[in-house]
Amino acid sequence: MARIRTTRLRPAAAALALLGVGPALALDVVAPPASSTTRNFEPAQFADEAEDLLSGFYPSVTVSATRDTNVLKESANEESDWVYTIAPGLEYRTELGRHSLSVGYQGVYQRYGDLSSEDGDNHYLGAALGLDITNILDVNLGARYADVREARGRPGTRNFALEPDRYQETSYDGEAVLGRREATLQLAAAVGVSEMRYQNNDQQGRDRDSQYFSVTGYWNTGPRSSLFGSVTWEEIDYVESAPINLDSDVTTYSVGGIWQMSEKTSAKVSVGQQKKDLLDPAANDYNGTVYEARLRWAPRSYSQFEVYAGRSTEETTDVSNGAGFIESDILGADWNHELNDRWSLNAGARYISDDFSDGRQDELSSYSAGVNYGVNDWLSVGASYGYAKRTSNLEGADYEGEIIVLSVTGSR
Repeated sequence: MARIRTTRLRPAAAALALLGVGPALALDVVAPPASSTTRNFEPAQFADEAEDLLSGFYPSVTVSATRDTNVLKESANEESDWVYTIAPGLEYRTELGRHSLSVGYQGVYQRYGDLSSEDGDNHYLGAALGLDITNILDVNLGARYADVREARGRPGTRNFALEPDRYQETSYDGEAVLGRREATLQLAAAVGVSEMRYQNNDQQGRDRDSQYFSVTGYWNTGPRSSLFGSVTWEEIDYVESAPINLDSDVTTYSVGGIWQMSEKTSAKVSVGQQKKDLLDPAANDYNGTVYEARLRWAPRSYSQFEVYAGRSTEETTDVSNGAGFIESDILGADWNHELNDRWSLNAGARYISDDFSDGRQDELSSYSAGVNYGVNDWLSVGASYGYAKRTSNLEGADYEGEIIVLSVTGSR
């Protein structure tokens, strides 16, 4: 394979990674624009130098019970409840000569003890095809389908919905990489389209189609280091009219690099200038800096720290309020520590600031900690605690809550 880097995934997480991430560009530094239903700067692990999973089927299932002290994520209507979840997954991987194919499904089936209006199922389907065309050309193709509910209280979701908003999204991505990793120069071009349709709560005004095209040039300065420059063009078209025309053209220029400073320390940085032009002359445009930075430090093979920060623009969550976009900043840290062959600990903290173009401002802080016990190679049990608090200048949008999760996971 001509992929510059491969990522070794735990089998239980393999299908989710396949469904949630499009084809990786060279060195996994700059990804295509995130799906219109996701945030651009979610935490992500660094790629590791390791072999891919062997060909075959990789089933997994997680069963969990969660105690949520504020299910509706509202300050004036705090409802606590138990939610019971079954999340089955199945991925199939195979080698087709010099090429590779992955197909996967992930389901999330949730039932609440008292608030049955929150019950629902999520479904994700995805496929990725890696083509080793010639000695200097790779082509990677991806397709994904999602039929899901927007989780309450998460950035990028709407407030005060009677029931969780539900949408369906279909997206396709393609990428061509010219040049091998050992070469000094590489060139990558990527293209993608997405169609998003809301299914309930009269949210059809948020239906939209998007497409993007990007070109990235790489200067490989060492075996595990590279500098790059990238330009991305994106077009977002809303299906229905709103108080303002939310259609926009987005152009982003960025530069950055990836470095392996030592066996213990890795870093990725991308800084760019983005211009988001809304077609409505009365709407506020965005013209500012976007960035992403990640640093991983592993003082021991069994203990790893990662810090990350980023800024991006997101689509508005309420087409009726006149906001054309959200400027979102994120700062976070994660820690994973293996006590021994069976016991492991993890902890994380995240701060997100969302500035809406109509003047609304949200701040969300969250913290989590957990413990996991590996019964054997295919079965593990875990427990975790999480706390989240949002403050907002929009009346009623404040909330805070705690969750406790008990889970059992089986995977190949």
